[in-house]
Amino acid sequence: MVADFTGQKYKHGTPKLEVDKGKLRIRIPASLMGGKRSTLSLGLDDTPENRVEAEKHLAAMLADINLSQFDPTLERYRSKLVARVVSLPTQDVTPAIRDVWTQYANFRKPSVSPSTWGHQYKDVTAKINALPPNLGFNDGSKIRDYVLSHHSMDATRRFMMQLKAMSKWAYGSGIINADYFRDVPNVTVPKNCKGGDDGDIYPFTREERDAIIAAFESNQFVPKCANKLSAHSHYAPYVKFLFFTGCRPSEAIGLQWKHIKDDRILFAQSVVDCGKALELKTGLKTQNFRYLPINSQLRAILNSIKPDNATPDDFVFPSPKGGFIDVGNFRNRVWVKVLEGLGLEYRKPYQTRHTFITLCLESGIDAKDVAKWVGKSPEVIYKHYASAKKELNVPEL
Repeated sequence: MVADFTGQKYKHGTPKLEVDKGKLRIRIPASLMGGKRSTLSLGLDDTPENRVEAEKHLAAMLADINLSQFDPTLERYRSKLVARVVSLPTQDVTPAIRDVWTQYANFRKPSVSPSTWGHQYKDVTAKINALPPNLGFNDGSKIRDYVLSHHSMDATRRFMMQLKAMSKWAYGSGIINADYFRDVPNVTVPKNCKGGDDGDIYPFTREERDAIIAAFESNQFVPKCANKLSAHSHYAPYVKFLFFTGCRPSEAIGLQWKHIKDDRILFAQSVVDCGKALELKTGLKTQNFRYLPINSQLRAILNSIKPDNATPDDFVFPSPKGGFIDVGNFRNRVWVKVLEGLGLEYRKPYQTRHTFITLCLESGIDAKDVAKWVGKSPEVIYKHYASAKKELNVPEL
C-alpha cells in the first residue's frame, strides 16, 4: 500500500515522500519526467530516523528544481543515497527477492522479446516462488545450492545470471543497499551437458535415433486402453522431421504447407511461448529465413501426412487436437515416456538438431553446407561439432 506522510503537504507538481510496503520513496510528477510519473526508492525502512534522512534527499531534489538543475535521469540523486539503513529491529534490511524480481522483470519487459518474457522470465519467477521463505539477499550461495539440488547445472547457471542482473539493477536503482549476488561463485557447466540450447551438444547415435522413431511409429509405450489422442504415432512424422532436417522444434511447429516447395523447404517463422499462449512469430532465431533441400527421405515423410484437402495456410504438424504443438507438453507427456521406455539417457527434443548436424558431418558433408542448412555459422559448426570428431583431427603428413 502506498501512502503519503500523515499531515505532510506538498505543492502540486513537485516531488513528495511516500511509504510503499514499509519503505520510503520519492514520487516524481510526470511534468518533471517527460510525461511519465516515476519513483525513486530510497532503500530505507519507514522509521522516524529514516524519515529525517529521506527529507534530506527530497530537499536536495527540490533545490535542484528551484535552480532549474533537476536531473530527470535521477542518477544524481541515486549517487547521493546513503548506504547505511536505520531499520526497525523486527524488519529485514532489504525487501524480499520476489518483490524486487517483480520490479526488475517489469522494468525489462519492454526491451525483451515476447518469447523471452514468456519463457525465461516466467521460469525464473517460478524458481523464486519455490525458494524456502528463510532465504533472502544475504543467502546467495545457499540459493544457488538449493536451486542446483532441484534443477540441472545449466538451469541453475541461467537462474543465477538473472538474479545477478536483478541485484545489480536494484542496487543501482537504490532499491537495495548492496549488490548482494555480485560475488556469488558461478555454476560451471561441463561440456556436452544435456540441455537444449545450441551450445549444449549431446546427440543421439544413429541407432538411438532409429529406435526412438520406431517407438513413436508403433505406439510402443502407449497403454492399450489409451484413446487416439494419446497415440504417440501422431507425433512420429514430427519427430522424424526434426531428426532429418536439424530444424529447431519451434520452426517445425510453425511450418505451413505453403512453405513446402518442389525441391526445398522454406523456414521463415516459428511458434514461441509468450507466457499466456503460443504465438506465431515471423523470422527465425538468428536469421530472417533459410532453405533446406528436400531429399527422398523428407519427401516421403511429407507426402505421407499431407491431407488431400490441405490448404497453403494449414500447418504441417498440428497437435492431436488441432492448433500448435506445445513443446513442453510434448516433452513431458510423450518424449520422456519414450526415452524411459527405451532405457535411453534423457535428452531434450532439441538434441534432434544436434543429432542431425553430427550425423551429417560423420557422413562427410562439408561443415559449411551443414551450417547453411541449419542456420548456423561455419565457425560454430567447426568449433562445437567438427572439432569433436576424431577423424577431423589434423593428420600426420
